[in-house]
Amino acid sequence: MYRLIVTREGAVPCSYKQFPSVQELTRIENRWDFEASVVDKQMVMEFDRKRRPIAEGLRVDHIVLDGVPYEVAHVQTAPWKTPEQALLGRSVDAGLKKWDDDFGEEVWTRSPVRKTEPQWIDYFDRLDALLDEDGTISEAQRLDRIAKSIVIAQRQGVIHIPWLSSGTGNGPLWWRLELLTMFGLPKVSERYWTHAKSDQERQIEADLDAIAPYVGHMIATTGAYVLTPEDMDPCPLTEEEIEEIERDYALGSPHIER
Repeated sequence: MYRLIVTREGAVPCSYKQFPSVQELTRIENRWDFEASVVDKQMVMEFDRKRRPIAEGLRVDHIVLDGVPYEVAHVQTAPWKTPEQALLGRSVDAGLKKWDDDFGEEVWTRSPVRKTEPQWIDYFDRLDALLDEDGTISEAQRLDRIAKSIVIAQRQGVIHIPWLSSGTGNGPLWWRLELLTMFGLPKVSERYWTHAKSDQERQIEADLDAIAPYVGHMIATTGAYVLTPEDMDPCPLTEEEIEEIERDYALGSPHIER
């Protein structure tokens, strides 16, 4: 058993004897005889997640068997906060089998094994995405939707942000999309800009209420100074000098002009 746990790379093949159930032995039609049958199956030898694995308690042991090194990671656990969290946590590695017509049997879409440090880190990343306890994922998705809604509305002619248009002096497309980051939004890809004008190819509808505050701020920059690629010359200061200036500014130094 120890060797199986250490060396496993996926579900472990196993065979065992199985006897008919009481129902199969006592039913009137198609009743079975009391005879054992051999069952072949894939056994998953993984932690059942009835408690929550904790990333901070992750440690790794390196084991050598027959001259071959293996990595085995161990995690600390804590109770799940709610039944709903427990269900989500146990769902991370659920449903990994699908029917394959070519093989005529169920196959694994990915390995269910959580043995090495990278495999456990992958689990924690998937779990964080499901739970989103600090709301950062939801917030990132909200900002991404707002940025795309602005692009859609601009391309459809619903709004007009002068510096986002392809007019003379506004710079290349990649730069105009980069300027969205000045307003706390993620950059939208040039491919999305191209598709945003098509009703068939765009993926979302513009949320005009959600984008209104951002659009107002963006339009208000018309006539104000908006950086262009030519303005972005390499900074002559070192990183240490920049950090010192930022630190003096935060401390209210009288030498820093506000």
